[in-house]
Amino acid sequence: MEGVEIFYVHRGAPGDFKVLKGEDIIDLGRSFITHTGGEIPYHRVFRITRSGKEILSRGRT
Repeated sequence: MEGVEIFYVHRGAPGDFKVLKGEDIIDLGRSFITHTGGEIPYHRVFRITRSGKEILSRGRT
């Protein structure tokens, strides 16, 4: 998952989002991404890039 960045809604963070690096992902489960700092439900993901190229964009600018 090198070069992958996952942008997700995180209320209270600057801009109400955070970015997860692909290198920090432990498991892609049925409903959650498990990473070194916890879990992120898929419905909070709004953008995915790989090496700066957009792969997914939904519901947020």
